[in-house]
Amino acid sequence: MFHIIDDEKEVGLVLAEIIASVGYPARTFESGGSYLDYFHSSGWSQPIAIISDYNMPGLNGDQLVRIIRQQAPKQKIIMLTALPESVKTHDCLCKIHRKPYQVENLIRTLTALADCDKKYAATARHNDDSVMCEFGLGHRCPFAGHDQ
Repeated sequence: MFHIIDDEKEVGLVLAEIIASVGYPARTFESGGSYLDYFHSSGWSQPIAIISDYNMPGLNGDQLVRIIRQQAPKQKIIMLTALPESVKTHDCLCKIHRKPYQVENLIRTLTALADCDKKYAATARHNDDSVMCEFGLGHRCPFAGHDQ
């Protein structure tokens, strides 16, 4: 499962269709606030990755990531932005995709994340250690405790 957060409903739906086309489910949210309502609910289940727009009214991507990191510090996040230089990556631990994004590049990233999740899901969420992801996506992999 992938979670998509974008204030432009159509963009979220297109991303969900792209994700579905390569065989993964997705859930869309139209704001950082609506995602946080779900995130803090008892019904939240950790996604393979969160895909979020950076520039949104209300909570922007940077603010959203900081809140998510408090509860899920190793959650993989893909940030979509037209201005990648504006993304504060100091503790974002995000993969950045520039808008307009290349669908093929985004699919490669999603597939790599899903493959990583499948390969290490059995040990992933029971260990706080972190190792570099073998897929080289520039993020810290939350799937620790595995043999590489």
